[in-house]
Amino acid sequence: MAAARARIATKTHVTRALLVRRVDYGESDLVLTFFTERLGKLSALGRGARKSQRRFGGAIEPMHTLVVSLDERAPAMKIILDRARDFHVPVLLHSDGDVTQILDGILKLGVSGLHPVQESAGMSPKHVREFFGKSVCLMGGLDTITALPVMNVAQIRGEVERVFAL
Repeated sequence: MAAARARIATKTHVTRALLVRRVDYGESDLVLTFFTERLGKLSALGRGARKSQRRFGGAIEPMHTLVVSLDERAPAMKIILDRARDFHVPVLLHSDGDVTQILDGILKLGVSGLHPVQESAGMSPKHVREFFGKSVCLMGGLDTITALPVMNVAQIRGEVERVFAL
């Protein structure tokens, strides 16, 4: 059970912050919203913050200025991908729709492949290829909505050649 709850801190940030909001969470935790000098607005979980007068006293009230130490945690997916890489297992991400806005996050996760690159959702296979270079395998690209159902064999062949040229 303890292993399932393991959290891995990837980076610790120390910064001055203005506590903007606090919301009770569970029996003893708080969800805290800060406006920080270095990181902008962010939310954090204060474990045990409601019950620990020794650690926090009366400082966890809105509009207090604090020096906070924030542990950035790796998302579960990142932890899983890192473990897969330890065993040399390629990981392919299947997504639906336009994921252009989060390509940098996908790259940071370290996936081996992305499926599909969906033009009918607004993605540009050329842009995605330029962004990832040859580091990520792009799968798909033949749109099952706007291409395959409505094109004849010659048009599909041209579409395959266009996508493979990327």
